[in-house]
Amino acid sequence: MLSYYMGMEVKQSPGQITICQRAYAAKIVEQCGNTSCNPLDTPMEQNSKLLPGKPDLARDVTKYRSIVGSLRYL
Repeated sequence: MLSYYMGMEVKQSPGQITICQRAYAAKIVEQCGNTSCNPLDTPMEQNSKLLPGKPDLARDVTKYRSIVGSLRYL
């Protein structure tokens, strides 16, 4: 039985195949350094001012683009 295919978790049962990218999403969260954050329905409040919170991520353009690309793929 197939369990992983191209980074996707595959679960098979009689008459049903489920594909999940939970492991890939967890890898992205870990790569961003947000493993200790709490989940929210809305990622941020409306009309809030953005302040520099993680300057190393903003300065490392390659890492930022990699994370954005990973999120788009997800």
